[in-house]
Amino acid sequence: MSKLIFVKHSIPEMNSDLPHHEWQLSVEGKDQALKLANQLRSFKVNKFYSSEERSSIETTYLIASELLKRWEPVQGISHDCQVVTAMKYPKPIWKEKIKQFLTMKDHVILGNETASDVKTRIKLELEKLISNVGSNEDICVITSSITMALFIEDYSSNQASELWDGFLEPIIAVIDLDSRRMTKLSTVNALTR
Repeated sequence: MSKLIFVKHSIPEMNSDLPHHEWQLSVEGKDQALKLANQLRSFKVNKFYSSEERSSIETTYLIASELLKRWEPVQGISHDCQVVTAMKYPKPIWKEKIKQFLTMKDHVILGNETASDVKTRIKLELEKLISNVGSNEDICVITSSITMALFIEDYSSNQASELWDGFLEPIIAVIDLDSRRMTKLSTVNALTR
């Protein structure tokens, strides 16, 4: 029974001079990536995959290095990197923009794509990964909370905006590929669902 494991990238160092997809991990984020690696030891992952955001790549590199596994960045499994950085908005307005993006899925709210377009693209890319992995092997993808929420809403009882609003950094979501249901959602330190 294979699993698709989604990991939300670890905590970045916010930098108002850079777009969010270029933010590198903070010192705390690097420490948390190593804690994530320990939580991922029990899975049958031979290769880790990362979206193209720098914080996702760094999280993936640290996890894969700690577990002595291979890793690879994958195009097409992140939301539009042209999204205006969170530093341009006060935090409450930024959160509201993300919620609008995740609930008004057929409207361009942020960036150049609708949430529906992003979700379709992500699903296609992930299905390609799934089809290339052995039946007894797990797949682990490290990406952003927006990407995770859009993809896993189909496998949980929650909407993408509810999932995103509840995500802490970092977080692990496990989807059983046979039943296509989310079986676990946990933070670095504790099981939450």
